[in-house]
Amino acid sequence: MPLLLVITSYTIVQSLLLSVRFLVQKNRHFRGLVFSLLLILIALDISNSLSFFTDVIFEYPHLLRIQTPLTFLYGPALYFIISSYYTKNEFSQKDLLHLIPFALILLSLIPVYMLNGQEKILYLNALNEPGNQQSLIYGLLRRVHIFIYLMASLAVVHKLKINRRSAMRIWIAFFGIWLISMYRLIFDFELSSVYLDMIYINAVIIYFAFIFSNEIKIKQAMDGHEITELADIMKQVNEHLVENEGYKNNMISVSSLSKKLRLQKYKLSKAINLETGMHFFDYLNKLRVEKAMELLRSESGKKIDDISVEVGYNSISTFNTAFKKIVKMTPREFRKLSTS
Repeated sequence: MPLLLVITSYTIVQSLLLSVRFLVQKNRHFRGLVFSLLLILIALDISNSLSFFTDVIFEYPHLLRIQTPLTFLYGPALYFIISSYYTKNEFSQKDLLHLIPFALILLSLIPVYMLNGQEKILYLNALNEPGNQQSLIYGLLRRVHIFIYLMASLAVVHKLKINRRSAMRIWIAFFGIWLISMYRLIFDFELSSVYLDMIYINAVIIYFAFIFSNEIKIKQAMDGHEITELADIMKQVNEHLVENEGYKNNMISVSSLSKKLRLQKYKLSKAINLETGMHFFDYLNKLRVEKAMELLRSESGKKIDDISVEVGYNSISTFNTAFKKIVKMTPREFRKLSTS
């Protein structure tokens, strides 16, 4: 037990320190933010496990089941991290749908939260009995939920043309966590499975930290002058693309824009990537689709083909593909939903 205490305590501290490191970074990317939230979830989940193995939970019974709803955020966190390699670079209102399982589990546990301290201790004693049905149900629901997100994330990985290897490694790491959690469930959380779980999670955290730290190192390697220069370049880019509606030019490219703004091509690309976390054409598509969404809502009589041309697309098929990639529905579906 002392060894388990050391391993779990180390994992908790490591998770929290790394999450703080990523949260305090300036200009942090979407992926880094989600990773920070994931680390906090891991720390809370492991703290809960530690409270059971050390019987601390009996001293503070009101902590009972606090972490259970939070475990239904692991799947969405994985999906957001993988999607950030595709087009996902910010949270949207639609993302709230991912919180439905979390909310349902939270609601189902309200009767447990309402118990007094003595009743919760009796509840805890029942949980410790072999084959407790409620533990089994919540355990299975959690693992099925994560498995669904594993499959959804794998589908995103297969769509990637760049960064597929990095995304696939992250997916495999999560899949390993899921396999060990299944092992723990099957063997009724025996001590050997807990050691395996803690050691593996530590390795995964270190690996993730290595991946996401590279983004921070790239920024830290730049001096203040270069950061200021890239910020100024991004202002020029946005002035041309957004304020002057340069995104409507269907012939625009990194080369043509750099020539027009009299900027070096690689610096222009670097500025966009640093400020948005996206490549040039991903950012361009984002601007075009946002304008298209505005037109689809406000000009219900305008043909979708005409809107696609107005925002800078040469063909309706290219527009539909870009729109669905970002909004997760076709322009026609979006218009119908917005005007209903």
